Amino acid sequence: KQAEALSPGYAGMKVESPWLDKSGEVRKVTLVALPDAAGRFVSTARPDVIAKQLHGKIAGQEVLLAVPEADILASSLAVARCVPPYNAKAEKKGQKEKEQDEASTVNVGFLDSRPSDEMLSRLGAASSSIRLAQGLVDMPPNVLTPATFRDVALRAVEGLPGISHAIIEGEALRDRGYGLLWNTGKSAAAGPCLLVLTHEGKPGSGLKGAALVGKGITFDTGGAALKSREGMIGMKRDMGGAAGVLG
Repeated sequence: KQAEALSPGYAGMKVESPWLDKSGEVRKVTLVALPDAAGRFVSTARPDVIAKQLHGKIAGQEVLLAVPEADILASSLAVARCVPPYNAKAEKKGQKEKEQDEASTVNVGFLDSRPSDEMLSRLGAASSSIRLAQGLVDMPPNVLTPATFRDVALRAVEGLPGISHAIIEGEALRDRGYGLLWNTGKSAAAGPCLLVLTHEGKPGSGLKGAALVGKGITFDTGGAALKSREGMIGMKRDMGGAAGVLG
């Protein structure tokens, strides 16, 4: 009844309701009502509202999605975004690995719908890809250098069939004609690196290849035109394009 009484408006609405379970323990349920109005996103599920209402608040919790079957994918991936895989403030000294995993886990169920095995497989792969990109973007530049970015990317594709890679780094960039990359990062403590991942595709398909290029500058100070404090503070996200392409 509380859910039916909610008037979400354009930005959605959230209300929390406590109750006593059979053991007498106080529990809490959070109801999120999604707006009917379409947003600027392609999906009618309003994943932007889901992410805004639940971000950082559902780790270790249960989420029940009451959405039509057509919105399962978009809604589930919006929930995946709400549990950041990297959070330096949450990494407490002495915390066990199992506890860290639980702090970055949420169980998702579906009301009046049952995703197929194929859909669940797609959800697993897509949510892992989203959280990989999200974790990379959230890492500070003293943790995510060009070298560590390279290593994370190689671990992410390890074991995937049909994937090969090539690495050009350090002075090899200059010698092979990648002067811009070389000059942009040569003065940094961690030198520049170019990673090329190639998927061989389906043999004999006759399809043309495509190149996806993502900017992977792990921190951009502005160089000779040094950025202001306000302009520099978000430059750890300058590698978001490469993180998105990798994911």
